Amino acid sequence: MEFRDWLKFIFESSSIDTCRVITCALWAIWTCRNKFIHEGVVQTGAQIASFVKNFLQELDGFERSIPVERLCVANWVASTGRRLKINFDAAYDKQRKESCSGLVVRNGKAEIICSKSVMNVNIPSAFAAEGTACVQALQLGVSFGLREVEIEGDSRSVIRKLQDEKEDRFEIAGFIHESKNLSLIFQSCIFLFTNREANKRLQLNLSEN
Repeated sequence: MEFRDWLKFIFESSSIDTCRVITCALWAIWTCRNKFIHEGVVQTGAQIASFVKNFLQELDGFERSIPVERLCVANWVASTGRRLKINFDAAYDKQRKESCSGLVVRNGKAEIICSKSVMNVNIPSAFAAEGTACVQALQLGVSFGLREVEIEGDSRSVIRKLQDEKEDRFEIAGFIHESKNLSLIFQSCIFLFTNREANKRLQLNLSEN
């Protein structure tokens, strides 16, 4: 059977989960091939399989990895000590490939120091929209000359990757890398996850300005 016919048969006769695994595996093998040709990097079958497994887990989200008590927080929590908290959020228009980043800087008394919205173009996905908003939150903190900050958002994937010391190779790897570099400018920078309910105040504040 020709490869094209085999692939067509698999997609017509298999479950969605199976098709997703095969699609991801083909993409991983193609990426491995390109790395070998252009960079001389050799990956084993076990490494490719591990990448596919981890990638699919990332697509499924990180609900199992996030403490339940953090998901139950319904109210915005003020920063502690001398830190200022910068909340970021993103709205994404898939048709136009545009996003709007919402940023709010608050002190420990929940007083708004600054709020800002930024329109972005050529944004490929909702993941990229959240990554862009995070970078812009850090840039806002740097422009204000802040020394100690808490960067908080409701994107589990973005916050998880920022907290992870390992190199990221996911779709938003560039945004994660830039965010980590910007975080080094501060004397202290902590990345925190909050659920969407707690982040609603950010949207309300922006709509009032």
